[in-house]
Amino acid sequence: MQTTDFLVIGAGVVGLTIARQILISEPRATVTVIDKEPGPGHHASGRNSGVLHSGIYYTADSLKAKFSRDGNTEWQSYCAERNLPVDRCGKLIVPRTAQEHQQLSLLEQRGADNGVEVQRLDEKQVRAIEPRINTCSNALFIPSTATIDPQQLVQSLQKDIEAAGGKILFNCPYKAPLKTSPASSSTPVRPWRQGWRHEASKDGFTASSTPGQMMTPGRFLEVPTSSSGFTAIQAGNEHISAGRIINCAGLYADRIAHDFGFGKSYAMLPFKGLYLYAAPSTTPPRTHVYPVPDLKTPFLGVHLTRTINGGVKLGPTATPAMWREHYSGLHRFRLGELLEIAGHEAYMLATNRNRSRIIGRQELKKRDPQHLINQAEGLLEGLDQMGFRQWGKPGIRAQLVERQSRELVMDFTVEGDGHSLHILNAVSPALTCALPFARYIVEDMLQLSS
Repeated sequence: MQTTDFLVIGAGVVGLTIARQILISEPRATVTVIDKEPGPGHHASGRNSGVLHSGIYYTADSLKAKFSRDGNTEWQSYCAERNLPVDRCGKLIVPRTAQEHQQLSLLEQRGADNGVEVQRLDEKQVRAIEPRINTCSNALFIPSTATIDPQQLVQSLQKDIEAAGGKILFNCPYKAPLKTSPASSSTPVRPWRQGWRHEASKDGFTASSTPGQMMTPGRFLEVPTSSSGFTAIQAGNEHISAGRIINCAGLYADRIAHDFGFGKSYAMLPFKGLYLYAAPSTTPPRTHVYPVPDLKTPFLGVHLTRTINGGVKLGPTATPAMWREHYSGLHRFRLGELLEIAGHEAYMLATNRNRSRIIGRQELKKRDPQHLINQAEGLLEGLDQMGFRQWGKPGIRAQLVERQSRELVMDFTVEGDGHSLHILNAVSPALTCALPFARYIVEDMLQLSS
């Protein structure tokens, strides 16, 4: 049996940044990352749009607001230090109707509350940034929004971890938890810092942030739990014993958490996103161009995104994926997942929970390229001449839903005990948030400090 102080399940951006932060905070620790794929970031992280968001959309009492603002700055510095490409193009939020224009003040105030620079521009100033913009009077410009290459980012994180002595095992899928006796385990029991020990505490904790409620650093919402006592897992053909197991498995994070006795009140409801790419000869807008979003949904509307290689894409769609890795055809089809997800979808459609009927109709229409183009016509002139014909690689958003209420969970959600920690909902914009979120997990929850 292999042994390690910290075992991270999942080599996406969240798992890799947490592993990296553990090695920064406690260089003596042994850290192992496992992933079922042959390399890092094969799912949501590598298929990400690459946009570094500012945090303007989120209320100041949410973790997303703080982590987006800080993560944006930290990632731009990280990329500069490692000569990774960054397009510091900014973002325009463009109202197309008088009603949308009224929402600008709310977004402007949220930006101020979150410490994000927001500039309100008149039509002349907007066209000085991008002459083809259509706007109803004013628009908002957020200078800090940028674009990076997510695949280069996860590859760089892999190098960071390996250079610091961490180990990453690819083609090594999690299969099941194993219970081992502390007396027989060869994993060292170290009190890394006062207040944190290898042994589980009697009471577990659930750290979650909901509207109107924010986690206080260093404090957790405590709930009675019966510790599973699992200190090892089977992964591929390996048995790995760990001082602490950290579940960052994205689309399967809830399933793994359930194996350890956590996250039982949640299920995963995946959404598939597709972007439509313009012809390579098209001149992209000088900045990202977004509509004023409907803040009652987790989606930001059809927008124009500059790509890191100088192109432009339009989207995304947000249609239900009928199983967790439903990228195309019957790829990785799982009947049990289809039945579970179909049950959630049927209930939400029947009750119109989360405005499912309205959103569902809107999203299904977006599979028609011309409809998607029509959705963005009010943002930029000349869209029909930009050659939007080629669909890009699909991505799947791991969206957590509460089983009883069927409400979408809109912020980061973490549960765990002294043996294991489960990142159940690393919700968008998780890539932007990843560095400060990793530091929060490592320093405030694992109680390690550099």
